[in-house]
Amino acid sequence: MDRCPAHPDQETMVPCLECGAYFCRICNPHTEAGQYCSRCYLAKLVELGENVNRGSSEVSGVTREKKDAASAVSGLASRVGSFVVGAVKEHYPLIERGVEKYEGEPLLRECWYKLVAVVLSGAAIWTLVACLTHQRRPWVSVVVALLVAAGTAWSLGTRFGVMVGLFAMALALLSLATGEVIVQVLFRYGVVKTLDLTAVSLLQLKSKGGIYGRFFYSTLVLRFLPSAVLAFLVGWWPISRRIGWRGFRVSGRG
Repeated sequence: MDRCPAHPDQETMVPCLECGAYFCRICNPHTEAGQYCSRCYLAKLVELGENVNRGSSEVSGVTREKKDAASAVSGLASRVGSFVVGAVKEHYPLIERGVEKYEGEPLLRECWYKLVAVVLSGAAIWTLVACLTHQRRPWVSVVVALLVAAGTAWSLGTRFGVMVGLFAMALALLSLATGEVIVQVLFRYGVVKTLDLTAVSLLQLKSKGGIYGRFFYSTLVLRFLPSAVLAFLVGWWPISRRIGWRGFRVSGRG
């Protein structure tokens, strides 16, 4: 049995795998390294610590690179977003504005021709759509009423209020009624060949209540009443902000 050079009375462990020296447990009482002497064991600890530090540095470097790349991408996205928002704000024709209320009596002498043009435009839209589609859809009357209401507010200086709402409602109904009369006349004289109107027989003429009832429901309830309500709301406009038309702008021009 091999003896420890430092303690001959002690049996040695297996020789150190690193340096081949024999040692006993007294020489290495704390580490109990097994196949490594105390000197080689400490050297291994130092080497292991260096490897751990090197690995941590490499991981930190990779993490730092990832963070730098993410920061660069985030910065680029932020700059692109700012550019897009700036371009939209500069060139978008619509803009958010405050609502100015109409006060006093309407100055119809100064804007009557605008109101007439608005009414005739709405009637023309209603007539044109009915002639092209051969249908008098309720949603078309709603669109016409909204356009007439917006045109009424514009004619009165782009101001809103209860009085403007009443004007808008009245002009929307007038525009729809004018367009309906024009469509009926065109259909009566054969200019429009087909329309969502049914021929009335002699038997139906005797029951005028049924004919008038259907006309009242289809024309007044389904078309005119919702359109009048929406036109009033647009002209009244109880919200404090509205969307205004700024127009298209080109860079480098005023």
